Amino acid sequence: MPEVKNYPTRIESDEVDLLQMVQSGVRYVKSYWTLFLLSVTLGTLGGLAAYYLLPPTYRVTMIADSRMLSSMEVMSIVESWQELLKKKEWHALAQRLHVSDAVANQVGRLEADLVNQKMVGANPDDDPFVITAHVKDNRILDDLQAGIIYYLENNPYVRERVAVKKQNLDSLRRQINSQITDLNSLKGSLRRLVENGGGNGGAFLTDPASINEIIVALYEKRLGIDENLRFIDDIQVIEGFTRFDKPDSPKLSICLLVGFAAGLLVAIAIVAIRGVQARLGE
Repeated sequence: MPEVKNYPTRIESDEVDLLQMVQSGVRYVKSYWTLFLLSVTLGTLGGLAAYYLLPPTYRVTMIADSRMLSSMEVMSIVESWQELLKKKEWHALAQRLHVSDAVANQVGRLEADLVNQKMVGANPDDDPFVITAHVKDNRILDDLQAGIIYYLENNPYVRERVAVKKQNLDSLRRQINSQITDLNSLKGSLRRLVENGGGNGGAFLTDPASINEIIVALYEKRLGIDENLRFIDDIQVIEGFTRFDKPDSPKLSICLLVGFAAGLLVAIAIVAIRGVQARLGE
């Protein structure tokens, strides 16, 4: 009869390899437990020190709307400010926002976005926008908000559009005033004619009551124009920057976790290097 040979299965081989790896890892930990303990302790202490030494950062938001600028245009403007921050051009940013260099130096990041992301692709130009600022000192928030509003209201692009818009609205307002004057004159003529017993021949196709309705509609239209002229160059702040006492970063839990992980990785690297050196010395 042919001899039957028993071969170890692949599963048994994998289990043996895994068991050997675990045993090897346990031996390493037992051999270098003091190194691991010291390394993670120093790493955790380093994370604790970073928490107290790193400058605090406050994240604040402002929601606003503009009659002259679309939300996409505001986003492009704020993105240009962020480019200045990346290049550390704080003086240039201070000049744009009409603030001091000390205020600009405390700004770490500026972002702008739509209030409602679901509206993207529908009609985002008419939607309010939100500006997010990351600052190191929350005492500058009033000056920063005033500077942002100043630029959005007074940059050359807006000034030019405002001038054209005002010219058109003023022209329309003069036309409405002229129409109201003419209609009031016509209404007076009709009233005198009726009082004198005229108008029986159908010379007039209207009456004072219908003219009054037209005049009221024109007055309402003029009120709308007056409102547009009053707020034409204003940024409507829906919700301004709120000053919080507690910074958003650094966070103690994250600093401790990062420090612990860094210490553990350093210990593993040292153990691995020693293992390679030991093998090369054999």
